[in-house]
Amino acid sequence: MTQPPGDPQLNYPHHPGHNPSQGQGPPPPWGPPYPGQPAPPSRTNPAFWVFSAAVAVLVVVAVVLVVAKMRGPAAPPAPAAAPPASPGQPAAESAPPFTEAIPPAPNVNKALLREMLLSTGMLNDIHHIFSGGLAPVQDTTDMFGETTDPAECASVYSPVLKQAYEGSSPQGVAAQVLENPEESNKLVNQTIQAVVAFPDAAQAKGYVDQQSTQWRNCAEKDSIAVHITPEISIRPFDPKPIDGVLTTSWLKLGGTGRGCQRAIAARRNIVIDVRTCDWASSWAAPEVANKIVERVDNA
Repeated sequence: MTQPPGDPQLNYPHHPGHNPSQGQGPPPPWGPPYPGQPAPPSRTNPAFWVFSAAVAVLVVVAVVLVVAKMRGPAAPPAPAAAPPASPGQPAAESAPPFTEAIPPAPNVNKALLREMLLSTGMLNDIHHIFSGGLAPVQDTTDMFGETTDPAECASVYSPVLKQAYEGSSPQGVAAQVLENPEESNKLVNQTIQAVVAFPDAAQAKGYVDQQSTQWRNCAEKDSIAVHITPEISIRPFDPKPIDGVLTTSWLKLGGTGRGCQRAIAARRNIVIDVRTCDWASSWAAPEVANKIVERVDNA
């Protein structure tokens, strides 16, 4: 029988275990299915590709996580490099800050010491005395000779005592004592203003620092004996800075109610040494001292 064109006879090659007399068995895996047998699932099925894509995504994510864990945290970005210098131009360097040393103020010539003291009119203005008032009773370039017991408290009592300046190196003194001539007691409306020249500013400051310590120690004493005629005793009080000036006060014992205020300061190579006295002490010594400080600054 002749096979019609376009209808080839489905004869499969013989393979082991196949017996043509027993009918058709399963088709070989490499060939097409037998006539009438359903075809195997096609890989063009959309469900197959969806499943495959999901598996691939999971694998990629797992690999990325493992690699990231092994590498650790990302390093911070490197700082940006400075732009290169132009050809022939040296690299810029940060210059150190410019600081100009301020030279110390020169010493005040001891020939000018008397000019540092205040006028009588200025002192009366500070004391608010507008009639009568203070008048000079002594001008000197020497220190005073009164002494105290204990000796280290001499400066508490009065300015420019020889006993108080022992061991230091003063090179010149200008001092003035002013009193109210209408008062019979010298401790009423009395002012002593003085300036003392030292070799340099450091020694002037060192003397004031020493007096600061001694004034604090003397404030712990009940009384200080002052060897004048007639002899008196005074009660010192705690020193403290007022308007930048070291200040202390004392009262004369014996029921008089009279007292004085002391002030001392250092400026340049000069020590400013002041005492003002009045009823129940005084309040003017820091102002007098600061007025003298202004003159020393401008000398």
